[in-house]
Amino acid sequence: MTDKDIRREDRPADDLERLRHALMNPLTVVVGYAQMIANEPDLDPETRSRAALILAQANECVRIIESWKHPAVAPGPEVLPATGRDASGELRSGRILVVDDEVIIRTLARQVLGSVHDVETCETADDALRLIMVGEFDAILIDLNLHGTTGGRALYETLKVQHPELADRVVFMSGGVVGDEEIRFVEESGRPYIQKPFNIDELRGLVQKLIAQ
Repeated sequence: MTDKDIRREDRPADDLERLRHALMNPLTVVVGYAQMIANEPDLDPETRSRAALILAQANECVRIIESWKHPAVAPGPEVLPATGRDASGELRSGRILVVDDEVIIRTLARQVLGSVHDVETCETADDALRLIMVGEFDAILIDLNLHGTTGGRALYETLKVQHPELADRVVFMSGGVVGDEEIRFVEESGRPYIQKPFNIDELRGLVQKLIAQ
């Protein structure tokens, strides 16, 4: 490969997508943990300031990456406010399944949701179906760009046939480019969609909304 090849402007779209996906997952983790630290009520001012600086820098990286030319992501259905609280005012606890092939995303989701909910995670659609066979879940978070023999879209289609009640509790996630076909799929499914790096309060709110239904 020559220097000219490296600098060329006509990089294949799939190469750009792989790079974007590789960067978005670690950035999701940085943003998520920085948000969690900054939200700690008893945090000392210096640590809070450092967390805010890290969050700002990570968000700037996200802005740069998202400025690369790629199809616009269709917004999911409107996320309506939902308390998801019981009669005593406490947040309702549910059983959540997170299906993502990146261990750092599974770990972050467990950290973000685990203080209130029982969180199970797995990296493949086949593993998800096995867990669903032996247990009940109140919400399922599925990576739309899930790798493996069965992708996130195919997993959702399987749920619609085999477990329709769970298909109505799916939230799609993605850190990669979503093309026209995927946009139509998400729109037609009517399921919420959250873009990585996700805001942890938005993620928690989506889960609580599903549990409250």
